[in-house]
Amino acid sequence: LFVESSHQNGASFFYKPKLPADEMKKALIYLMYFTIALTLDAKQVHIVFIAGNSIHRWGDHENLLMCNLYKDLLTKASNDIKAEVLDASKGSPVKLDGAAPDAVIIIGEGETNHPLKDNPSFLKELNRRKINVGVIHYALHFSDEKDYKFLDSTVGGHYEPFWSVNPTWTANFVLEKHPITNGVKPFSIKDEYYFNIRFSEMPGQRIIPVAKAAPPDKVRMYRFGAHTGNQYVRDNKGKLETLLWVAENADSTRGFGYAGGHSIWAFAQKDFRKLMLNAAAWLSGIEIPPEGLESPSISYDEIASKITKDERPDKEYYEEVWRTFVERNSAQK
Repeated sequence: LFVESSHQNGASFFYKPKLPADEMKKALIYLMYFTIALTLDAKQVHIVFIAGNSIHRWGDHENLLMCNLYKDLLTKASNDIKAEVLDASKGSPVKLDGAAPDAVIIIGEGETNHPLKDNPSFLKELNRRKINVGVIHYALHFSDEKDYKFLDSTVGGHYEPFWSVNPTWTANFVLEKHPITNGVKPFSIKDEYYFNIRFSEMPGQRIIPVAKAAPPDKVRMYRFGAHTGNQYVRDNKGKLETLLWVAENADSTRGFGYAGGHSIWAFAQKDFRKLMLNAAAWLSGIEIPPEGLESPSISYDEIASKITKDERPDKEYYEEVWRTFVERNSAQK
C-alpha cells in the first residue's frame, strides 16, 4: 500500500496510491487480519498427551490427571501451544485423527498395562509421520522387547529389567546447560526415579543428558533382582545418573525421556514445573525464552479433589507428607 521511492540525492519518501479512503481502510484491515493469521499459524504448535490407566494407589501414577494438569499448565504458559489429552486409560487403542501433531507425550503404566501395548500400528505411525515423542516414568518400560526399538528410535533409551532399577530416593538435581533448563534453578524432590537407563546407540542419533542426580549409596545396595539391583549398579556408587535427557534423532525428530514422575505432587515445585514445561516446548520446536516458561502455582486440594481412586490405607501419613511439600513449595517465590 505504501511504496518507497528515492530521490537522486539519496533522500526517500513514501507515497500512497490513489485509492478511495474507504477502500484503503478495508485493504488495511484485511492486511492486518491476514498478517495476524499467518503469525498464529506459523507459531502455534500442537501437543497430544496420551494418558494410560493407573494400577497404583491413591495419589501415585495419576496418569490421566497428570496429563490434564500438564496440558493446562502448558496452554497457560504459552499462547503458542495448543494441547489435548487422548484418554487410553480404559484400554481402547488410541489413534491420531487429522494432521500430525508436533509432539506426543506418553504418561502411563508400563509392561502389560502400557497404553500403547499391542498397538504396533500406532508406534509405526509415530515413526512414519516423524512426530516428536516424549515418554515419562513407567511408560519407558514395555513388556515386549521388540517395542524397545520404538523407544530407542524416538526418545533414545528405555527401562530394561535386570539392568535398570526403580528405587525411591531424594534427587538433588544437577542441571546441564540446554534450552530446557532456561530459568530453572537446582532443586530437590523425593520420588521414585529409574536409573541406569539402557541408552540407545543408534547411528546418527545424539543423546544429551539434561538433568542428573547421584542416588544415595544405600539404594545401590538393594538385593539383586529384575528391578532392585545388580552388580553394575553397585559398582557405580557416587555416579551422577541421567534422569531427564533429550534425543536428536537421525530422522530430524526430537525426543525426551524423564525417569521420575511417580508422584503428581512434584508439579508443585516451581523449578520442576518449569523444567517439564520447557521440555514439552523444546520437544515441539518452540524457542524457549531465557527465563523459561512461567506457570501458576498449584495447591494440594486442587489436585486431591480430582483423584477418583479409593483412599489408601496410609492416607493420613501420605497426605501430611505431600501437603507439607506442596504448601512449602507453593509459598516459594
